[in-house]
Amino acid sequence: MRIRKLTAAVLAVLLLLCAAGCGKYVSHYSATAFVHSNEAKSSFMDYYTFEGRMVFRMRSDGTERLACEASLEEGSVDVICVIGGRETQLFTVTGGDEIALIGDLLPRGTVYVIVESPETSRNGGFRFDLTDAEE
Repeated sequence: MRIRKLTAAVLAVLLLLCAAGCGKYVSHYSATAFVHSNEAKSSFMDYYTFEGRMVFRMRSDGTERLACEASLEEGSVDVICVIGGRETQLFTVTGGDEIALIGDLLPRGTVYVIVESPETSRNGGFRFDLTDAEE
């Protein structure tokens, strides 16, 4: 009986730690024909339909810029960058638009790029790369 109580207590503590350790930025979405990848220096997503939020986490070494490419056939999608807890809207892409931009020099640390569509968008493609500032 004592072992069961101890096991239950340990599991409760582990569950609490896992829940508390979850980041503030969490992906939640509904999508079809959805392909995505998230690496330290490069992330992308392509889809036929998408609604919700996709969060990409990358690591800057302090000598890079964020290069973004986006295209969308239908709908509207916001792209937000979060550095050190500070959110900045990079751009909004709407149906028929294509966007390519390179941002300012990034500080060293974690960079979150959030792709958010409150309503269903169609035929979208987004790519984010951390490129050397000298390129």
